[in-house]
Amino acid sequence: MKYIKEIPDENKELTEELVQKGWNILKEPSSLSKTIALSIPISIILMVIAIGYLMLLFPEKLDMANVDGFSMEITINFNLILYIVGLLAYTFLHEMIHALMIPNVFRSEKTYWGMNGCFGFVYSEEEVKRSRFVLISIMPLLVLTFAVPLVLKIAGISPWYILLLCVINAGGACVDIFNLILVIKQVPSSGMVVSNGMRTLYK
Repeated sequence: MKYIKEIPDENKELTEELVQKGWNILKEPSSLSKTIALSIPISIILMVIAIGYLMLLFPEKLDMANVDGFSMEITINFNLILYIVGLLAYTFLHEMIHALMIPNVFRSEKTYWGMNGCFGFVYSEEEVKRSRFVLISIMPLLVLTFAVPLVLKIAGISPWYILLLCVINAGGACVDIFNLILVIKQVPSSGMVVSNGMRTLYK
């Protein structure tokens, strides 16, 4: 696995070669910006589900909703820096969980990761089974939004900032889930999936 600054552009010659070998082009948005725009409703739904889940685990947090007003003051200090670092760390963990689901990820010459500000990505040109693609897509959501709060509940602690990161992670997983829905709807259960830039192919 290697570091890159951004997801590479589609290699059109490779796409043609794969099509000639029997691969099909997945019907998906033509750009990342369109994908993000179409994923916004999913982001909202996921955050609502995450908040509901956290309320079930930590009903005492409902008391926060019984106040007459709400005010917030942001002071640039060491704590704020820690919060930013925590967000970056959670984003990094999200991407590394994606990566760990990719077969032979640490020896792969076709798998890459990168960070752009608070946004990260893992990109791989490895051919994977549809079932593996499902795991790659959904595991960061399951682990960081649902498993982490459950562990905190068992441990008897509920730090508000970690719970907030769980909700943010749910919202940030929207593109993963959007792509997952496209693959599940179009790729046969025994099919294979491969990425070529922003282009996804299957057979």
